[in-house]
Amino acid sequence: MLEQESTSLGYLVALAAMNGTGLTGPGAENVTRAMVLELLAGRHMAARVLVPREDAVRLFGEEALHTANPGLVVLDTMQEVVTELEVEIVRRSGQRTDARVPEGQSWLFVIASPGAAAERLHRIVQGGTEDLILGVFLGDWPYGITCTVDEHGVILDLEGRSAPAWTAHRLAICSQSDAVRHLEGCD
Repeated sequence: MLEQESTSLGYLVALAAMNGTGLTGPGAENVTRAMVLELLAGRHMAARVLVPREDAVRLFGEEALHTANPGLVVLDTMQEVVTELEVEIVRRSGQRTDARVPEGQSWLFVIASPGAAAERLHRIVQGGTEDLILGVFLGDWPYGITCTVDEHGVILDLEGRSAPAWTAHRLAICSQSDAVRHLEGCD
């Protein structure tokens, strides 16, 4: 299933905190799947993952639409994802005390192909970082960092302002069939 010798989470959270990150290259979907499964497992952090239906099917197949995992929130459209994120920013901002995130606040990740919503998603992740809202996008991400990975999860290139020198690091990968088996086990 997940290739246990490496993890995507630490690297991808750090990259996403820099105004979001885009994943490109032949291993982008496999890296994204591994990251989502790590987030859903909750071993390192409490998190929810918002995904538009089209991207959920792209990553996990139709099975993603029927998972009982409360951490994976599949919404019908990108517009619904954007609206949910905007509402969540307002809600979380109102819960802050002394300009700090409340203890126990879960992380919220948006995983999506940004398309025409890229500008709005950029504003959301730029303003939402302090409320633990991060974005990992399938495709180029000109507003933050674009990470190109090969089929084995090796970082080939990082582009963008403040891009770290993490080329040649290997990120965890997970095939669609393994991810589907994992999601089915969550029911």
